Amino acid sequence: MPFIKRCYPASVDRVWSVFVGLENPGPDEPGLWSFNATDYEPVVGKKFNLRCLPILGTRFNGNFDCEIISIEPQRLWATTLEAEASRGPSAQWVQQVEFTDHYGGTFLNWNLSGVQTADPHERFLHRFYSGSASQALTDLGNYLERTRPQLWQTAR
Repeated sequence: MPFIKRCYPASVDRVWSVFVGLENPGPDEPGLWSFNATDYEPVVGKKFNLRCLPILGTRFNGNFDCEIISIEPQRLWATTLEAEASRGPSAQWVQQVEFTDHYGGTFLNWNLSGVQTADPHERFLHRFYSGSASQALTDLGNYLERTRPQLWQTAR
């Protein structure tokens, strides 16, 4: 399922580094993600947890168990994503983020599969997660813009 697409005026290497957490924003920078991540490392097979407040009006408790299933540096980042439920079935998704060069900038394509749209609780969870991911990518763009080297810094 197509999820989110963005284009950034920064190199694939730079966007990748910030997105996967290799470049950490300084203490004065707001966090890029609205979820509290624990045990995250960009390594295939690494399990980590995302936590937020319970998703009101649904069976989902705000806890997401994840595992990195594929990394191709500067090209692909993919994880499983299981949203825990306080009752009933959990939501089990796969998210895949692709990075491609686009005229010296970066085209980012974030896909999400496995969403059970017939389930109203899961459909609402998808809308919530979509909004959080979209905001994270907006914040990523703002961070890249604020920290972009200025012409006077790159001239030799």
